[in-house]
Amino acid sequence: MKKVTTLALLGLLTLAMGQDVSVDQQIENIKNASAQDRVKLMNEFKQKWFQRISKNVHKLLVKCKSR
Repeated sequence: MKKVTTLALLGLLTLAMGQDVSVDQQIENIKNASAQDRVKLMNEFKQKWFQRISKNVHKLLVKCKSR
């Protein structure tokens, strides 16, 4: 189980480093937005990251099970 957890974390780190849109730029946009827009941007940011993480964790788990 520790091996799967470690592989999942490594996959998440790899995912975070290979994104098209700069995370720093997204965070900067959130900081500079009005209060109402900030909530919307933050929710979009969290939703996109959750979807990306979920897809990659699933791929990692399938890959680990096939070994």
